[in-house]
Amino acid sequence: MNDLTIFIPEQTGVRIPDIPVRTIGIDLGTTNSTVAEAVFDPKSSQTIKVRCLEVDQLTEIGIDTDMLVPSVITLTGGKVWVGKGAKLLRSKIKERKLVRNKNIFYECKNEMGLPRIYNAPEGFQSPAEISSQILRGPGRP
Repeated sequence: MNDLTIFIPEQTGVRIPDIPVRTIGIDLGTTNSTVAEAVFDPKSSQTIKVRCLEVDQLTEIGIDTDMLVPSVITLTGGKVWVGKGAKLLRSKIKERKLVRNKNIFYECKNEMGLPRIYNAPEGFQSPAEISSQILRGPGRP
């Protein structure tokens, strides 16, 4: 785990918390996304412990646990695949009759902010909706 040292100039008037604080951050990436936590316990030190969290991701062959979650969504077999499971299905694009921006989505973050509408089921019709599915995380299809 990495440490961040707390440095607060006296003139700011900012107080260090007197209770433990845990903060979660999400990096929504174009290729991969990740989740990190920062933990500060004032009783143990003046440093903040920071680490990326491992995320369980369902694939067709079982659970894959990794700190990186591929920013890929696949809709196939009546299931929504997020992350590693979706990325592995991308290699079966012809076999599964997957069509980009219809039932397989990747690199959608590049289109955030654009008035782009996908020919896809409800909840998967825009870059923002795809991003929200990725942020929900790799659940169980």
